[in-house]
Amino acid sequence: NSIGIEISNPGHQFGYKKFSSKQINSLIKLSRFLIKKYKINKKNILGHSDISPDRKTDPGYLFPWALLKKNNIGLLPSRKIARKKTLKNAEIPIVQALLKKFGYQIKISGNMDLQTILVLNAFQSHYIQNRVKNFLYDASIIPILRDLIAQKNRCLTKKN
Repeated sequence: NSIGIEISNPGHQFGYKKFSSKQINSLIKLSRFLIKKYKINKKNILGHSDISPDRKTDPGYLFPWALLKKNNIGLLPSRKIARKKTLKNAEIPIVQALLKKFGYQIKISGNMDLQTILVLNAFQSHYIQNRVKNFLYDASIIPILRDLIAQKNRCLTKKN
């Protein structure tokens, strides 16, 4: 049902560092091969933290998702969206519902609980890496999620 690819990195607890160009070039080559061989839709290219945000933080905020996207591997927001005001309490269940619709396993509690924080951290580490510093959550997450959900839905109707 899935293919996991591990890339050597000390990780967040042991001196997390940028991935080497050799690692990423090998990953791109391997990914292209696997995508073609198994007809993998780009909406299904995920990081470990996207699958298990409560247990995993890899590949992390230094992983070059944008470079993979340039090579037609995976999804990223189609446009930059400016930061907005801090996320209001009334917007939390909206964000949770959109994260769930996008594919994250999350309960719609209406609260900024630990599960929501872990999922938002995983989401930002993958899809809006320029916002990872201090993991601040703002209302611009809503249009970003809507954009990604629309892209994912388009992926369902066509091959890669």
